[in-house]
Amino acid sequence: MKILFNLKVTQPVSGNKRHGGGKYGEIVLKRIIQRNLPIVCSYDSTKWLNPEIEKLLNDNKIKLFDLSKQSFQEIINQEKIDIIFESCNLKGSQFKNVNCKIIGVIHGLRIVETPTDYSEFLYKKGFIYTFKAFVKLIKPIRNAWGRLYINNSLFAKNIDVITVSKHSQKAFKCYFPNYKKDIPCFYSPSTSGVDEISTKYNEKYFLLVSANRPEKNNLRAIKAFDKLFTYYKLDNFRVKITGVDNPRKTYRYKIKNPDKFDFLGYVDELELNQLYHDAYCFVYPTLNEGFGYPPLEAMHYSVPVLTSPLSSIPEICGGSVIYFNPFSVEEIMNRILMIIDNEIHNKYSLLGKERYKIITTKQNEDLDNLINYIYDIK
Repeated sequence: MKILFNLKVTQPVSGNKRHGGGKYGEIVLKRIIQRNLPIVCSYDSTKWLNPEIEKLLNDNKIKLFDLSKQSFQEIINQEKIDIIFESCNLKGSQFKNVNCKIIGVIHGLRIVETPTDYSEFLYKKGFIYTFKAFVKLIKPIRNAWGRLYINNSLFAKNIDVITVSKHSQKAFKCYFPNYKKDIPCFYSPSTSGVDEISTKYNEKYFLLVSANRPEKNNLRAIKAFDKLFTYYKLDNFRVKITGVDNPRKTYRYKIKNPDKFDFLGYVDELELNQLYHDAYCFVYPTLNEGFGYPPLEAMHYSVPVLTSPLSSIPEICGGSVIYFNPFSVEEIMNRILMIIDNEIHNKYSLLGKERYKIITTKQNEDLDNLINYIYDIK
């Protein structure tokens, strides 16, 4: 059986050079190559492609086709492809005229699940973004548009869907009861970095990631820290934030204690692992996750986690983290004050490490189970 692995969906999306779905696809591809299974790949030459993946393909003499120059059907005919694997951002409409089976991963139902959030208007992202944020407040319009998008992705006859968490699997049954095919669930593979890292940052800091994305809800956490710095000082702590390099260009909120925040912008994988490793605590106020990599990446280094309890997060994190209402700045403040208690900090450091071991064991098993499913290996 010959697979066409579409790398285009691992390339930058909506201004995000690296994203969870992209990492997912790269890890699956690496494992397929390790198992020496037949595969060719497609991508878009007008977008950035991870140089590590490009080198891996070259070293293993795997063909890479440019979708800006060839269509899926042309590649299918030329290479006699049996299945196209779409690792994220499945859009069934692009495959309706493709004479080939598609196995597509939908990581979650953010488009219909994410709660209405007025704080989206506090992000400076231009007129189009503001208009879309306004439309999303009109729930019937948002739900109708979201369901149309998912229907076009799910209900094409040549598409089989898989997902990455039990939460997302059951969500399909709730939102799309007319979808009669089975939806297998394989946990997303582990994205955790290397075990051995020397300490670089000799200071106590809280870590926030992907702060440019409103659905990650980091602005409320920033407000919580800002209030705590004003009221209680927290003199021994700082906050490091990835995804934003200039808060005045990103938020319509003026930080009152700017000297306590480090806005780092985009950081590469090595630096991100370093930031997780050295952090005092990781804070993740997300409003929706199909799986949720970041808490596990923190737990890998025994870093305690404060997080939202929404969507898949409780399934992945269990009782190893401290949860908070992601819409309440005051409750986020409450949990921050809790975690600076040494006894509580040590407790959740140990619980997180144990949870990490449990989940990564399943992740490693499911990675091969996924590949066996794609290749129909019994």
